[in-house]
Amino acid sequence: ELADEGLKLCREAADPYWTAVALNLVSEIAQHTGRIDESAASADEALAIAQAAGDGWNEGYALGTRAAIAGRLGKLREAEQLATASVAVMRRIDQQWGAARALLGLGDLARFRKHPGEAHGWYVEALPILREIGARPEISRCLAGLGRVTMDLGAVEQARRHLTRSLRLSHATGARIGVARGLETFAALAGREGKTELAVQLAAAATALRESAGLPALAG
Repeated sequence: ELADEGLKLCREAADPYWTAVALNLVSEIAQHTGRIDESAASADEALAIAQAAGDGWNEGYALGTRAAIAGRLGKLREAEQLATASVAVMRRIDQQWGAARALLGLGDLARFRKHPGEAHGWYVEALPILREIGARPEISRCLAGLGRVTMDLGAVEQARRHLTRSLRLSHATGARIGVARGLETFAALAGREGKTELAVQLAAAATALRESAGLPALAG
């Protein structure tokens, strides 16, 4: 509601930069709460406004959001193209956080396509950038991605270390979606180790957290 109110004020002020900022925020909120059509519409409008104004920051951000949406819809080739374009724009304007965000998107896409080695490379490229600028929520996301792919690659203890660090960071920064994802991944790890009861408890805790936070259920 606050983001929508802010967007209305930005439109009334006829300020293209802040209107695009607000649209990107509204789009990301909609995406994280499962309203994909709304998210896509806001991201498309932000992208159009930013490109018309020569605004690289909002252009790169909207491209990254559109990449995430395309990935959720199963349009993986389109998602990869959009994420790659986002990296290029963010690097052009020397925006390191934005570039790392898009690299994380490429890592997630490679993981969804069952290419853990490729995904590992994208996460490893993003992590030092995020550490240099102290982006703790994104560091947590990157470590979670590394945990998932190292688990897929059979490096269970390394996966456990990455996931533990990720979960602690998500908890410390109050990122409930990160905590939920961490619990879900630990549930998968427990399942692989034959700890069925623990896996069920962790999955139930993640589901309860998603419900209490108003987050969409885990896909699949």
